[in-house]
Amino acid sequence: MTTRQPGMSDQIAAQSVIEELLRLQQTVQPRSRFARFWGYSPLGADSVAWYRCAQGEIEVGKISSRLPPA
Repeated sequence: MTTRQPGMSDQIAAQSVIEELLRLQQTVQPRSRFARFWGYSPLGADSVAWYRCAQGEIEVGKISSRLPPA
């Protein structure tokens, strides 16, 4: 029996980006009550770009899923 390595087709859109975002967020301190009250972002400074990238990849995944097969 052979085992197959997971490929890109086995992942959801933005999976690797989201995994990196979550890894970065583990080091971010929780927001204070003040920050939560005023709606400050829970994302750390390094995480914002990863979050936006994940949003973009999800949108591209939605668009590409509507394309006809090649």
